[in-house]
Amino acid sequence: MKPIVIAGAVAAGMSAASQIKRKIPDAQVIVFGREPFISYGACGMPFYVSGEIEDYNRLMVLKPEKAIKERKIDLRINHEVISIDKEKKQVEVKDLKLNSTFIQDYEKLIIATGARAIMPPIPGIDLDGIFPLKELGDSIAINEFIEKEKPEKSVIIGGGFIGVEVAESFRKRGMSITLVEAASRILGVMDCDMSDLVVKEMERNEAVIITSDKVVGFEGDGKVKKVKLESGKEIEADIVLLSIGVTPNSEIASNAGLEMGPRKTILADRYMKTSDPDIYAAGDCSTVYH
Repeated sequence: MKPIVIAGAVAAGMSAASQIKRKIPDAQVIVFGREPFISYGACGMPFYVSGEIEDYNRLMVLKPEKAIKERKIDLRINHEVISIDKEKKQVEVKDLKLNSTFIQDYEKLIIATGARAIMPPIPGIDLDGIFPLKELGDSIAINEFIEKEKPEKSVIIGGGFIGVEVAESFRKRGMSITLVEAASRILGVMDCDMSDLVVKEMERNEAVIITSDKVVGFEGDGKVKKVKLESGKEIEADIVLLSIGVTPNSEIASNAGLEMGPRKTILADRYMKTSDPDIYAAGDCSTVYH
């Protein structure tokens, strides 16, 4: 029998792998994870950025060594599934360290590739000091930048949960805060009276909140120094957090001809089965039955 292959080694991928090994101990389960980290508490990342959590290892629920030795999962980090041949029941995998590819057969395939931060093609977005916060590696990079560069002025683009949480984190690191939101208010998922309370608390902590304005460019000499807004305003910045949402990592599914759902997600039924009976999808890359 061919192995069960899982693309993605964070929440959904490792949960699936662990559950399969519990139910079918003799099953061969191969998990390919693009990141060097697996199964971490992403909700705690702002507290690592703030310094309240000093060691990012405390965010890890399961380390690769334990998954391999104790759970008997064939886990391969720094590997990315880049294409699916559903007729041959094969995936093409890229070894990100060796920069080489190989073909892996599967009996069943689970796509748990998650989502990635939206990084729009704004002029200057490749300057040093501009970060998303989606993966554990992002929080490590932000923390290393803060410790090395000692930024004093921060700009946060996006007034959702992550943007507001990181505003608090940056303030605890001694930085000034300017938060820019394209909509008319921050935390649009909340009722107005609730988001107004958050605004008052942020302003009490000397944060500047700019709404109904968009970022149109970044300026700097290698490192970001200025954020340009559609209104013509320019904001000095030593570090920028870009938090304007995520998009599903679903390209391998659409390229393979799987049926897609809303917002580029992989369409899955209540049992997480896709339009192919041998392929399942779970997590941020897929639809969820409600």
